Amino acid sequence: MNRALATVAVACVAGTLAGCSSDLPAASFIDKLRVLAVRAEPPEVAPGEWTALDLLAVEPRVQQLDGGAARPLSAVWLACTLPSGTLTVSPCGVGGGLGTSGSTTLAPPSCDDAPGAPLCVISTNLKTAYLANPGLLGDAASAELLITVAVADTDAGAIGCLLDIANNEGRPTDPDHCVVALKRLQMSAPDRRTSAPNHNPTLATFTAASPAGNYTADLLDGNGVFTLAAGKDLASWEIAANRAADAAERKADGTYEALTVSWFTSAGHLDGGRSLYLPPGCNDPAACAAELPEEGASTTWFAPTPAEAATTTEAGGEIDFYAVIRDDRGGVGWRAGTLRPTP
Repeated sequence: MNRALATVAVACVAGTLAGCSSDLPAASFIDKLRVLAVRAEPPEVAPGEWTALDLLAVEPRVQQLDGGAARPLSAVWLACTLPSGTLTVSPCGVGGGLGTSGSTTLAPPSCDDAPGAPLCVISTNLKTAYLANPGLLGDAASAELLITVAVADTDAGAIGCLLDIANNEGRPTDPDHCVVALKRLQMSAPDRRTSAPNHNPTLATFTAASPAGNYTADLLDGNGVFTLAAGKDLASWEIAANRAADAAERKADGTYEALTVSWFTSAGHLDGGRSLYLPPGCNDPAACAAELPEEGASTTWFAPTPAEAATTTEAGGEIDFYAVIRDDRGGVGWRAGTLRPTP
């Protein structure tokens, strides 16, 4: 069911030097290095339990912003404590704890060497794992940790990216090639939990249906084809993702998790960048929380024209699509797929 929500590409703040333009790319369009999601598996851990950390980092097939070839991706992960009830957070180490400008090393200790440190470096791999230190929970029933990951495609790498962020009040000076993402990790004592621990939601299918509705392509197998549009907005496709049967879990109050899916593409454009999984016939998530969400969600994708494809696709013409599903308790999952143009 198509219940796409409009997304705002840029947050406009009065008084800033740069104004806002409707010509700026949508948030769902991949035109530079982006971290679309950070995942912890499991998303809720017990003290002394490991969680696997990975991310969905994407780049355009054609570098459009500076014309240069991107370097291989590098990453650095940090963990830090998060005060209870914190609503607005900054990346770990911002405001203290990292090296100074020009430094090539990080000051915090390794989480392996100092697992109880309020700030520590987990890893410099794109995928890693973190051990929840029991000492960080103390006598509390639960606590939140903040996982920070910096990703870069520059010569300075992710460590240089993170130091740049730390020395610029949490914002990178080169946001096209240096990205920071945050992940809240819930740690709870098993004997004091009021409900079963959360699990990451997953997507079962990811498809594209042709304008006439007579052809459906599986985005996951890479064999789906599309036809370039004769003119702007003249060929629209339905991009759909069905959640797994167990993606919507019941919470302690008996209601179901609120599930959303965010959509992204490397060419053409999407009519809506975010959709809801709602119970059939329901348009109010709060009023229908006790009902099981429907299995499918969708949005509309407009195929590029030949001129648009020439600037956003490589010789083969393949286009990338991403669907990121989230629940309202910190769980996340994703699917990635492609379409290629007809010969």
